[in-house]
Amino acid sequence: IPTWGATEAFLPEDADLLIENTETGQTIARHNLKIIDTLFESTACLIGSTGRVFSSTKNERVGSIIEALRTAVEDI
Repeated sequence: IPTWGATEAFLPEDADLLIENTETGQTIARHNLKIIDTLFESTACLIGSTGRVFSSTKNERVGSIIEALRTAVEDI
């Protein structure tokens, strides 16, 4: 089933396995599930159009956004 963007579904009652993108595993534990193996590690990226984002007028604003996101991640 092709999807674009965020795709989410509820785990059917009769499912034996699922693949989940998780950060802390708290939700998995709360639902009495267990991580069997890590399939891969992923990275979050901030992506922008070079013609719009990397202009001199927006460079400082983009830098502020990046710094705020990094600070938020460090505080987790």
